[in-house]
Amino acid sequence: MTRLFFALWPDTPLREQLADYSASCVWPREAKPVAAADFHLTLRFVGNLDLAQVEPLQGLRAPDFVAFPLLFGQPELWGEVAVLRPSMASAALLELQAALDAQLSALGLSAHNRSFQPHVTLARRASDALLPPPSAIAWQVKAFYLAASLPSATGRYRILQTYGARE
Repeated sequence: MTRLFFALWPDTPLREQLADYSASCVWPREAKPVAAADFHLTLRFVGNLDLAQVEPLQGLRAPDFVAFPLLFGQPELWGEVAVLRPSMASAALLELQAALDAQLSALGLSAHNRSFQPHVTLARRASDALLPPPSAIAWQVKAFYLAASLPSATGRYRILQTYGARE
């Protein structure tokens, strides 16, 4: 079984900005900050699938979308999870997520019961963290990805497929 999800993945300069912001936070001793290489924004969790179910996802025709900006600047604590959210909802992001959700539903992969809350997870076990107001962090979204969670110490995720924006 492979645990799959679709996500936005930041490029190196953006990962560095997110890592710099994370380093400016005051984490409690028990906090588990997310490694910079693992920062992402989940568009849609797919679930645990066997290999036969992965192939149709890799052949998925990407929703048609144009590159769009996201501006991050809203840190929040969700119980024990520290996240950074966009400063304002992006219509382009919401449209991309809804189109992807519709395509996956057509493949028989039902949506989860939670509403879409765009965010980048910064740390877990972070309920007492101090999250300073960040400088605005701009993300130009040019692609999204099909990714797999890995049960290994060499990295948490592997990108299986890239879906680019139309030019």
